[in-house]
Amino acid sequence: MRIRKVVPIEQRIRGILRSPEGRRITLWSISLLTVFGILFVMEFACAMYLATLAPADSVGKFRRSRPPPYQNAPYFSSSFVHESFLQPHYKDLNELIPDDFAGKYFNVRDGRRVTAFQPLSHSNKVLLFGGSTIYCQEVPDEWTVASRLQARLTNIYGNRFLVENYGATSANIQQQLRRLRTVKVSPGDIVVFYDGVNDVYRILFYGRLDQTLAQTIDQLYSQMSWIQKIKFTLSEKTSIGRVFFDPFDRKRPRHFADPVILGKLLDNLKQQYQQALLEAHEYVEKSGAIFVHFLQPHLYARENRSAYERKLEKNHYLVYAGSEETFKYGYPKLREAMRATTPPVRNYDFSNILNDRPPGVEYFLDAYHVNHEANQVIADKILDVLREIIASRDVSGQTPMSKSKP
Repeated sequence: MRIRKVVPIEQRIRGILRSPEGRRITLWSISLLTVFGILFVMEFACAMYLATLAPADSVGKFRRSRPPPYQNAPYFSSSFVHESFLQPHYKDLNELIPDDFAGKYFNVRDGRRVTAFQPLSHSNKVLLFGGSTIYCQEVPDEWTVASRLQARLTNIYGNRFLVENYGATSANIQQQLRRLRTVKVSPGDIVVFYDGVNDVYRILFYGRLDQTLAQTIDQLYSQMSWIQKIKFTLSEKTSIGRVFFDPFDRKRPRHFADPVILGKLLDNLKQQYQQALLEAHEYVEKSGAIFVHFLQPHLYARENRSAYERKLEKNHYLVYAGSEETFKYGYPKLREAMRATTPPVRNYDFSNILNDRPPGVEYFLDAYHVNHEANQVIADKILDVLREIIASRDVSGQTPMSKSKP
């Protein structure tokens, strides 16, 4: 019987490593470890750069830093910021009806952002239509424009009015009109359109005439090449990608330099806006209700911007390059459309209502989204208009004469 010699495991491993195949495995292992080590160091270095030295490179990072508009916010916390990005979601990017959501700070029921302080009974409704600045993803339920307006109306009129929030992120005036047509409007109700920003961005900034803003953004992603999509994924998932592989063009739109294209876009902007205002007014007034339209404020309405605002507008992760020109070119056309429809439409230009504020107070989180204090100002200004309309109607029983404020 032959006795086999037992070779120690250490000796067997050394034998394998000394063989040609073993040397190749060793070389590949060292190379891979070196590459992973370099990537780890680079990822750590990029993460430290983004966390300490780089300007806020995302809306989430900026808001988690508790910028000046949130300094005195009683609701601010990391859980609030986290929840603010969990919604809204939409099944249909054309209709933009928010999915229902239940949270601590944010709630959506029956496709509408929850309005706080609603009375248990009511005689009439105030229906608010707009984009993200009516949905108010920047504040909890109690601090939306709708909730602040509800609190004021209840204080003055008791249980007479119920405010409902039909705001939807990226909605433009045509989408507001489409959704309005699906809503029951009763005699004595008040329908409010609050808009302007998404209309100028959709048509002037992106140059899209027949798409919604959400569809435009979705299409821009779908049109990326596979390399651009890889870069996009890396920029979303890694710090290295965020620093080196950002796939988005953050420069001023090229068509701003072409007066012919720009002129056509401006003409379309005015035409679409004007037509939507007239159709919304006709639909509401036929129901025996009242239609009121407000042109919303924005960062560039204020010429003497604060140091914080100047820093904000230079960060093109938060404020798109070309935004100032978008408002400069677009808002005059919206005002032309408003003048052309007044009367019969009750149009009010609110673009300047946030210009005056106490020293040291900041409202804007980007070019048009604002904090809770600004929402209170907006609600108060809307209330001033509604009180005049309600008083005139209560006295005469008729719809008051239309007016437009500069």
